[in-house]
Amino acid sequence: MLFSEETEVFNAGFPGDNSRQLLERFDKDVAALSPDCVILMCGTNDLLNSHNLVPQEEYRKNLAELAAKIRSTGAKLLLCGTPDACESLMIPRHKNGFFAERSAAQRVADANKISGELAAKENIPYIDVCTLLGKPLPAGKTLFRNVENSGAPDGVHPTPAGYAVLAAAVFAELCKFSPLPRRIVCFGDSITYGVYVKGEGSAEAEAETYPGQLAKLLRKDGIL
Repeated sequence: MLFSEETEVFNAGFPGDNSRQLLERFDKDVAALSPDCVILMCGTNDLLNSHNLVPQEEYRKNLAELAAKIRSTGAKLLLCGTPDACESLMIPRHKNGFFAERSAAQRVADANKISGELAAKENIPYIDVCTLLGKPLPAGKTLFRNVENSGAPDGVHPTPAGYAVLAAAVFAELCKFSPLPRRIVCFGDSITYGVYVKGEGSAEAEAETYPGQLAKLLRKDGIL
């Protein structure tokens, strides 16, 4: 059986959003689309962005509320963990001493402990994005943007190749769903939005964002 040529993918990512802000725009950007499936990924801004943090316990509460809201629409939920981050590249962009209080690796682990526990407790399909994409590096071979591969000291956002790996993992999980979803909303922050790659903010099949690369897989290669 094939995914329909009419399968729709929506990119509902927005740069800088934390879980609190996702809740604020849930009705407009998710529920209004009447999705069959929502792919949720957040946590980077909640726990790693010194300019938009929320307390860990609020993140835990917000994530659970987002999951409940998604399921209350009748949509299936696929939850994604938080990717790793390169602390040395992030330090210049954040408040002094932020990572001295708790390292980037510890903050990523905190976020993934919360999302992993929720997935296990609520029987939610889960993608361990941190393991999937591996470590961001200041230079050299990595699936995250750095000066060597993109001309930017980023360390947080994936490259087009990184988004392709994520899209393939999401596609593999969606293939397990029955019935196959027809309206899919990718909901999250700048990693879902796809900042700095071709077609940022888009889910068009030619976009290099993960929603765009997912759309291409679903429409052309979705054979079960």
